[in-house]
Amino acid sequence: MPEDSKVPTFARSENNTNSSWWKDPSLRRNVFYMFGCMMCLFYLGYDQSLLTSLQAMTYWNDYFDSPSGDWLGIISAAILISGIPMGFPGAWICNTWGRRYCILIGCIFIVAGGIWNGLCTAANHFLISRVIMDIGGALSKTGAPALLQEIAHPRLRSPWHYVHDWSWRFPCLLAIFGPIVVAIILLKAPESPWFLVKKWHDTEALTILGKYHANGDTSDPLVIWEYQEIERALEEEALSSKSSYLDLLKTKGNRKRLMVTVVMGMAVNWVGNGIVS
Repeated sequence: MPEDSKVPTFARSENNTNSSWWKDPSLRRNVFYMFGCMMCLFYLGYDQSLLTSLQAMTYWNDYFDSPSGDWLGIISAAILISGIPMGFPGAWICNTWGRRYCILIGCIFIVAGGIWNGLCTAANHFLISRVIMDIGGALSKTGAPALLQEIAHPRLRSPWHYVHDWSWRFPCLLAIFGPIVVAIILLKAPESPWFLVKKWHDTEALTILGKYHANGDTSDPLVIWEYQEIERALEEEALSSKSSYLDLLKTKGNRKRLMVTVVMGMAVNWVGNGIVS
């Protein structure tokens, strides 16, 4: 027998769940919270189409004195300005308070910014409200992928018409729909087992794994395997904890990797609808 076949994996672990997630109460709850995490990108995709539509509205242009040139470019880019710097406090919140709190704080910022955006009375307010939404979006996008990956069961990983000013106010206010749905769904969501183990809440982490991955059975072989994998990952992380962001600049290879990462990040946002906007 090949040596690799002896390595424990989730596929070789017995599990107290139905093979079809929609037939299993534990997995249905798991998928529900995963859906909440995936909704965190709603605001960004919505906004990229929203601003283009607003520019075609006579009432919006009249209200804000037809912004154009650099000023229009700044308004358009405001939803992305905070993305890079807010990743650092987002990571701190994730590792200190938890992934769920990071997402919920982000949703609060997006909802506040969306309400201000839809009810603003000046172009500079419109700009600032979009920056606030971007801060919230950056926080949500930092916490959501981590929470999604860390709570997901291993098998599940692999037009309205208004006249006058409300013709543009209502679409702006509609941007808060996604964050509200995310906040409602994830308000009672479990915290990341990885985060709990790191903070020495081992029993709570095991309970969450059992509840959402094995219908409450904390002695389930798959749950035990996942818990041990988390412990091993944290041990490896502790060994490499002395690294810092300065390491990205110390060697020629790391500098090239950093450049590739930055270029790819820019390219992701340099999509067709972004150029047209």
